Amino acid sequence: QFHDILPGSAVSEAYVDADKDWQFAKDTAQTVLNRTMARWTKAIVDSKPGDDAIPYLIFNSVDGDRSDIVEVPISEDWTGENWQAIAHDGKALKSQIVDSCSMEEGNNEGRSLLVSLDTVDSIGYQTIYLKPIEKDDDISTENHRYKLANQFIEATIDSDSGLVTELIDLATGENCLKSSSNQLQFFKDEGQYWDAWNIDPDYEKYSLSAPQLIDIKWLETGPVRQRIRTTFKWQNSTFWQDYILDSNSPYLTVTTQVDWRDRHVLVKAAVFLDESYDQATYQIPCGAIARPTRPKTDAEKAKWEVPALQWADLSAADNTVGLSILNDCKHGYDAKPGQLRLTLLRGATWPNPNADKGYHCFTYALYPHARSWQKAGTVHHADCLNRPLRAVAIAPDSSTPKTQPAAAQLLTLGQSNLRLMTLKRSEDSAKNWVVHCHESHGEVASLENAEILGQPLVGNNCVETDLLEKSAIAVSEVITPWTVTALKFSNDAD
Repeated sequence: QFHDILPGSAVSEAYVDADKDWQFAKDTAQTVLNRTMARWTKAIVDSKPGDDAIPYLIFNSVDGDRSDIVEVPISEDWTGENWQAIAHDGKALKSQIVDSCSMEEGNNEGRSLLVSLDTVDSIGYQTIYLKPIEKDDDISTENHRYKLANQFIEATIDSDSGLVTELIDLATGENCLKSSSNQLQFFKDEGQYWDAWNIDPDYEKYSLSAPQLIDIKWLETGPVRQRIRTTFKWQNSTFWQDYILDSNSPYLTVTTQVDWRDRHVLVKAAVFLDESYDQATYQIPCGAIARPTRPKTDAEKAKWEVPALQWADLSAADNTVGLSILNDCKHGYDAKPGQLRLTLLRGATWPNPNADKGYHCFTYALYPHARSWQKAGTVHHADCLNRPLRAVAIAPDSSTPKTQPAAAQLLTLGQSNLRLMTLKRSEDSAKNWVVHCHESHGEVASLENAEILGQPLVGNNCVETDLLEKSAIAVSEVITPWTVTALKFSNDAD
């Protein structure tokens, strides 16, 4: 991978080859995944509630139990106007039919059924069934109050600006926002010799006009998901931002689609908090790093833009309250006391005169929380945003023995600050397996509650190894903060 390709600073010709390579890698991975899931689903016990029920396996690839929403595409071949999801134990699940909300030209994704699941086990699955039911009365979206609420948070969207004016954590009853937030900010971005590489250190001196809100409307107001769409125009570009609140989500999701046409412009999304929020923390590979919001040294002042992986957090100094911005693909942030911003777009013209032009789709989320980001589970929620629950259709198969239960937990590391990186076969034997994990909170951890297939992970057949799998020592009783750990164990299960 040529180093200029990922940040968007390569010449346009480089992406012709890169796109082919990426597509090949994606197709290969999808083929392996489909083959694995097909083999797996054939062995699951069938407790189908009626001949008209359509079975699906719901898979959680995140280490940690989760309450979440899964989206199941509705096939054009299915008869019936409405559908209900049923759990494997016969319990009716909250369901909601939604239409495709994409603004991309020519993109027609049809309808989907949203299903709310109370708990899906860590690295585990459960079976649900879709059944046709009588069509309910249409849910009206005629609502002139732009407020989204569930059991965790309440968000108010201003009808004149399209910004978030209130974001209340219902656990504390406090509005964490100091002023209207999710503000799209535009800055002149030119004059740097390395156009696609550098951001002007003084870009904030060259603020440009605010975007114009041209539409705001409700798209969904059902029991599983609430969704408000705002449409902004800025010069030659159009932004569609959907505020989404799922029934069991503690964060407000902002799904953004952009038809980006402007050059030499830097775009950021800004959140404004109380100035007591002055502890900035950013996720880095296998850990997190705290950076000052009041820089004093030249080295600190030079970091006006810093990288992060899936999240950044701004919390009060006493760690009693804070807000995390979770993201699925945008990795540039900056922070001041009471302000956290995520960089969304640029428009360099050298070495590629058309860099970033065209259609963009990305998602980020605003997660207000009490206590520290560690205790609030920011790492876990960022994982969930990036790895949504997967729905896999279960094809009928009478030739395969039904040996697997309708729901199961396959692997858990037993502590929220231990995060799974890899589960793979060992390099030395097909019967040996290797788990890579890391400590993510800067705290001590233990593997005493880790389990695989319902059995303790750490035992007589488990050793600690290095990442090359060349050494073998006894498993440490204590995992130190920010440590990457590799465990090798034997397992005869197929």
